[in-house]
Amino acid sequence: MSLLQQLPEVIEQIGRDIKAITVVLGSGRPDKPETTGGKITGNEPNGTIYESSDGGRVGAWKWQKRNGKWVVTDGDTGLFRPETRNLKPGAYIKLRRQGNFVTCHMGGLSWGLFGYLGKTEKGYSPRQAVRIDVISQEGIPRGFRADDSCGFLLFDDDTSRAVAGIYVGGVGDSNFMRFTPYHADPKVKGNEAIPDIGPKNLRPPAMMWTTSDPWPDRV
Repeated sequence: MSLLQQLPEVIEQIGRDIKAITVVLGSGRPDKPETTGGKITGNEPNGTIYESSDGGRVGAWKWQKRNGKWVVTDGDTGLFRPETRNLKPGAYIKLRRQGNFVTCHMGGLSWGLFGYLGKTEKGYSPRQAVRIDVISQEGIPRGFRADDSCGFLLFDDDTSRAVAGIYVGGVGDSNFMRFTPYHADPKVKGNEAIPDIGPKNLRPPAMMWTTSDPWPDRV
C-alpha cells in the first residue's frame, strides 16, 4: 500500500488521538479545584489539559495532569521581589519562574548597576564572617527554590573583574543567597575582607537554575 493510500487512515487516527485529549477551559488553577468554579472535580484522567483564563493569578496558563498530579506546561510568574537585606538603597534582587527554570535579576541603581552594603554602612546586618547574606535562610520562597545549590560571580563594571562570589543555597541548604567579597590581598580573610563601604558599580551574570517546586501560590 502506497503512502498516499495510507494517508486517510493516518489522518483518521490523528483525529481520534486529538479527540481523546480532554481540554478544560476555566479560571483558577486545577491543583486547587476550589478556584476553578467547579470545572475540576478531581476525577480527570491523566493527560487532561487545563487552560486557565486568568493564570490562577500567578502566571500559570496551561496545565496537564501527569501521574495523578497537575503540572504547569506553560507558565511565567513575571518578576517577583523576595525580601532582601544588605543591599544599597534602590538596589534589588528579583526572581522569575518560566516553566521549571528560575532566572535571577539584579539592578536598581544608576544605569542598571547593582551594589551591596559594606560593614560600616547603616543597615548592614552580619551573619557569618566574610559572607554577606542578601536573602535570609528560607528566604527564597517555595516555587522558586533551586534543586541544587549553585554559584555565580559579581563583576566590577569598569574593569570586568570578579569582585564577589554569589552562592545560592538550594533545597538541601536553607534556600538563601549570600555574597563573598574578594579582597585584593588573598591573605586578608574574615570580616577584614568585607569592605567598609560596599561597591555600587556591579554587574551580575545571567543567573538561572532549575526547580522541582510546585508552581508558587503567590507572586
